[in-house]
Amino acid sequence: MTNTKQPDYTRTLQQIMEMYIIPDIERRKSIGEIPGDKKYELHQAQVLFSSDGSKIVRLNSEVKILAKAKINKSINKGGTLYERDVDKIVSLELLPEEKDFGHFTFIKFKGAWVIAFSFIYDVSKATKLFEKGMEFVQTAKFCLRNNKWGAFSANLFYALENLVRARLYLFPNQEIRKSCKHGTLAGIVNRYYKNSSVISLNQKNTYNFLHRNIDKSRYDTEYTLTKSIANSLLKDCSQLITDIKQYINL
Repeated sequence: MTNTKQPDYTRTLQQIMEMYIIPDIERRKSIGEIPGDKKYELHQAQVLFSSDGSKIVRLNSEVKILAKAKINKSINKGGTLYERDVDKIVSLELLPEEKDFGHFTFIKFKGAWVIAFSFIYDVSKATKLFEKGMEFVQTAKFCLRNNKWGAFSANLFYALENLVRARLYLFPNQEIRKSCKHGTLAGIVNRYYKNSSVISLNQKNTYNFLHRNIDKSRYDTEYTLTKSIANSLLKDCSQLITDIKQYINL
């Protein structure tokens, strides 16, 4: 999901220029990529951010972006579109093959800067984790309908593990990328609840409940849940599913 310019992002644009664009222009001048004897005319720029902290800076014709625009004339497919043919730029989106990057992109349109940005990362990996989580959700729902409480709890826990990882993969969190251990993930879930709004209180509590009971749900022949508790656990999981869908466009 990419935000396009609505409020005044003048200060943000200035910061991006000072942190990334101007230093890159100076670097290119120093190695002869850009003539150093005249002012460089900037018409568009883009910074791609990878989850590992690396960055790619693009200037002018290097920028790759998909623009959705309102135009004022008919254009044949493949035809040339000029600035005068465009009334408004509605949105700017990364190319599909670059959707795993966060980005800050700005282009000059009719004398003003149009800005788009997104700090959502690794959408393709998050989508795969989401799909794996949904496999366990479907199994958990089957177990719920048939009052198989141990299997319901275990499968819902495995679902949440994948769904939580999918949610957190959208951020540049290296810890979540390095470890799949139950204890490590539980610590991350609780920290994200405490320090951000990414994980809600109910989602945290549901994850912790299922985590505490994972061995009982698999091995205790007397393990049971009430229908109302099971439905409440599934509801919290469903909210996390909704949260993820808005970022991975499913």
